[in-house]
Amino acid sequence: MTNPASDHESLLESDPSSAPSVTPHQNGHLERDPQVARSSLLEALKAQLKEDESIDLDQATHLLARVSFKQLQELLRKPEIWDRREQSGFELESVITDGGFSPVFFEEHHERFPQSEHADIGGELVLSNLEASSFPHKIEGHFLRQMEEAMVACMHLKEEHVLRAAAEHGGVHGTPKVLIDGMLGTYKLADFASLDVLGGGDRYHNLNDHVMSKRGGRVHVHFEAQEVVDFDNGNMAHEGVPTSLQLHFSTAPEKIAEIYNAGLALMGPVLSVATNSPFIFGKKGWHESRVPFFENGVTPDRFYFGNSWASQPEDLFEDVLAFDPLFGYTSEQEILEAISGIEEDEGVLTPELAPLVRHNSTVWKWLRPCYGTDEVHGPHLRIEFRVLPAGNTELDNVANAALFYGVVAGIRRNIPDFTSRIDIEDAASNLQSAARDGLGATFTWLDGRTCSAKELLPELIELARFGLSEMGVSKQDVDRYLGVIEDRVATGQTGSQWAYDSLDKLEQEQPTASRAAHMQTLAACMWHQQKKSREQGDNPVSKWPLADSGLAEQVITGTI
Repeated sequence: MTNPASDHESLLESDPSSAPSVTPHQNGHLERDPQVARSSLLEALKAQLKEDESIDLDQATHLLARVSFKQLQELLRKPEIWDRREQSGFELESVITDGGFSPVFFEEHHERFPQSEHADIGGELVLSNLEASSFPHKIEGHFLRQMEEAMVACMHLKEEHVLRAAAEHGGVHGTPKVLIDGMLGTYKLADFASLDVLGGGDRYHNLNDHVMSKRGGRVHVHFEAQEVVDFDNGNMAHEGVPTSLQLHFSTAPEKIAEIYNAGLALMGPVLSVATNSPFIFGKKGWHESRVPFFENGVTPDRFYFGNSWASQPEDLFEDVLAFDPLFGYTSEQEILEAISGIEEDEGVLTPELAPLVRHNSTVWKWLRPCYGTDEVHGPHLRIEFRVLPAGNTELDNVANAALFYGVVAGIRRNIPDFTSRIDIEDAASNLQSAARDGLGATFTWLDGRTCSAKELLPELIELARFGLSEMGVSKQDVDRYLGVIEDRVATGQTGSQWAYDSLDKLEQEQPTASRAAHMQTLAACMWHQQKKSREQGDNPVSKWPLADSGLAEQVITGTI
């Protein structure tokens, strides 16, 4: 990778801290003094614009992100202005299907999204997806129960929204459904032959044009799994197949590096009990196929683990700045507006830092740092835990969240020296093992200990109990949600294992049926079990019976 900020010396002659030329998986250490050359960088850029000199828009975009980063460094010297609350948040994606559980791409449902008191509901990369982005909750008391209630309420709103849109506009076979699934098995590569399936207006079309031009117009995805996954596509639309549960954890700046390090160290073990993406276009992939799917996808270098522990807040953003702009400013007028925004940020206690936020949003680290603002409480830092799949039920999603928040809090409070006891390379390998093998994974843990996921997880569950208790979370809720994790470990039935075992059963019972028919059966039974969970409140995937073709037929025909 080349650094765009080194291409045109005229903008950098006065900048002694020009960004190092590094690869995305290295930490580039930028100038620590936030005052150095910030104003001179802006003045040099404005002078070129004023003199009608031609500038490289990507280079200017990257430079403005670096200036914005220097503003962040200056803010971090003022601990009194920061929002110090420890808060949670989630983004949960779901898939729209027709009555036969094939994905539905219809633009009409993007015309007006439903309003919720719990979350913002909107579209995603492709028209078959809907996302709920929750409002934050302080990590205490019944926040886990509130998270489950919010997920259930948002799912009902999504269903009502899709039903209404289908009734108003037509074109959907049967009664549309909304499912929670890591990678819906009924998707076909042919679904993504055209850019007509993209959502987001011009944004995703422009992004597609930009990234595909860098890939020579085609992308090739290949990785070894239970079956070989190998395909080509002429656009990036297929990257809308995976859906996820993204968890946010905000805290005071002096704690964010600890939270980040804990999230990295525990990523593999947490994922191993939460896998739910075993199929890609009908092929048997990894237990969590989203990981190799993205790491071998359109922008593979931007989906990565990281290569070092953080020691201070700046460390979380520095490697992000080593990347070329992916979605830069598109005109000199936009550059001038961005400069104006940076100047307006000067001296403001809650600046937007828009260029840095924009650039950061195009790097999809499995654990991503984020900057945000609140008019009342000031700026905040948070991490975004991006590795978890959506599914299988709202109860399962919150159980995964309980494990994540609990072990992250528990390890930094109970084992504060953990970063000296596990190599970052081993933590990265643990993620790959978890994604590939689920509960069958083998990990390298603290002090070089080798253990299986099933050996380690009971210890981590107890660590999570400790962490949640220390944060004042309701014991009743802790028992409810961590109990779901305990049942998964005991039964061995994660979402991916349920799907694998169900497919094996179906192929034995109906050996002449097509793989596509079996994927339809799995989707129908999954939807039925999710609906049952919302109605009864206690039907996690560990309790699901294996998929049954007779039940699926009743669901598809509407007789059940």
